[in-house]
Amino acid sequence: MILKPFDVVLVFVSLITITLFFINTLSSDNSISYVKVEVEGKEYLYPLDRDETEVFNGSLGTTTVEIKDGSAAIIDSACTNKTCIQIGEINKNGESSACLPNRVLVTIIGKENSEVDVLAY
Repeated sequence: MILKPFDVVLVFVSLITITLFFINTLSSDNSISYVKVEVEGKEYLYPLDRDETEVFNGSLGTTTVEIKDGSAAIIDSACTNKTCIQIGEINKNGESSACLPNRVLVTIIGKENSEVDVLAY
């Protein structure tokens, strides 16, 4: 089988395209999750890979959310029962922690390579 010049160019361009596709796929970071904090209708988004502590003003007072070592947790809140603090750390896509009396919801979102709990068709 003899390759014509056009065939060689086509194979070369195809190999370059495939190589660039795989380099782009491997180098893009789709594994970063985010912490979404909703407070009385406002949304705040923070990367889960950066350690920080944020204070939010809810309907009863302040709620403190700590993002540390790839997890997020409510560590202090103005509510009386403190159930939100007892929930502890969340770190998987879709997990949530909430201080309902203070109207603060913390949710992990955006991780592409997460565990799948349910598929619906």
